[in-house]
Amino acid sequence: VARCVPRASPTMGRKFENNKLKMAKTQAQYAKKAAYIGKNVIIAVKQSGPDQETNRALANIIREANALDVSKEVIDRNIKRALQPDTSDYKELTYEAYGHGGVGLIINCLSDNNNRATADVNNVVNKGGCKPAT
Repeated sequence: VARCVPRASPTMGRKFENNKLKMAKTQAQYAKKAAYIGKNVIIAVKQSGPDQETNRALANIIREANALDVSKEVIDRNIKRALQPDTSDYKELTYEAYGHGGVGLIINCLSDNNNRATADVNNVVNKGGCKPAT
């Protein structure tokens, strides 16, 4: 009498796993670039409008996006999002810190929440063994 015993699902192998990790790393890098460009597009559109011929900051960001291989779709989607009235307003924040040996550091970041940005910057600065400026 033959019995049918269920087996565990076979794994795809080492090459598949290595390719999967490489693709995940590449996708994470792209997502970081797209988020950076998206925030900058929203700031530029909110300041001077969606027309890149009259908005020099937007034209520069689009040029930078092309250099970073960020798709036109990401730019268009963020322009549309910036034109909606309920979109949060990103602000460019600047923080100062003192590094090892008293070296001054200037930290620029984009955030829609000042309190969260301050807490995150202070956390990173303290973990690095530096001191936030008061």
